[in-house]
Amino acid sequence: MLPVESLEEGPEMVYATRVLLRKILDGVQKLTPTDLATVGKPDEELLEYLTNTANCQINILEKWRSALPSHLAWEHKELPSTDLLRASLRAEYYSGTSKLLRPYLEIMRDCECFSATMDKPSAGQQGLIGVIHSWVQAAVASTIAFDRIGAGTESAYETFQSTNNSPVMLSNPVESLHAQVVPSFYMSLSTLTQPREFENALILQALHSSAIYPWLVERMKLTETTLDALHLRTVDRLSRFSPRSPLLRRDLKILRMLRSQGDSVALLDLATIVTSVSTP
Repeated sequence: MLPVESLEEGPEMVYATRVLLRKILDGVQKLTPTDLATVGKPDEELLEYLTNTANCQINILEKWRSALPSHLAWEHKELPSTDLLRASLRAEYYSGTSKLLRPYLEIMRDCECFSATMDKPSAGQQGLIGVIHSWVQAAVASTIAFDRIGAGTESAYETFQSTNNSPVMLSNPVESLHAQVVPSFYMSLSTLTQPREFENALILQALHSSAIYPWLVERMKLTETTLDALHLRTVDRLSRFSPRSPLLRRDLKILRMLRSQGDSVALLDLATIVTSVSTP
């Protein structure tokens, strides 16, 4: 089910493309092993099997993305789109990808074999690092997907610093900060998928405190500065609505507590518990 080139470039085309993407994501999701939380300490054979499965899922999505019509296509390294419709498609793609890969992060709780002092990870370990790297990229991309809506195409942009000039509104703040953002226009046409910002911030902080972090740094810029910017952004967004929601007050308290915690195992356990509870 690959996208088809069409002269249609309006909302209907984007909506139809997103519906197709959801079908692809639903199908690919079925390939994910269902018992990742109970596998125990993984051996090399299991790590390689999980890596191959995850990469197969990623390749299916990438094949779909590479066949998009030219007016909807994008490169991963591009800045967030300034167009609402294109941003909604990218948000759908990256949110779906991060949700698809998140179960593989369960393995991290039992990966004592990772050590910053080891000379070189095994093939299976390197594969898992690659999968986690793909999750981080998708989580970050989904978080910032709507940051440049309404801005000029040549405008400057700093990651996690929104320059959104459009009247995007949160129809349901609790759901929005966990799952969705709905714009005031095109509401009848579609719902714009927004990532679980709290969960992403929590898991990224946990990864930063884990033994795998030095190996992730080699692949991407998951720096203290980046994490601080994401933390401040998420705290700010939660603070706007926390007085009206016990759930968001809890989320805010947890994020603030993270700044004084250094136990990577506790952070990973906390991330797993919270994201498991809040995932539909």
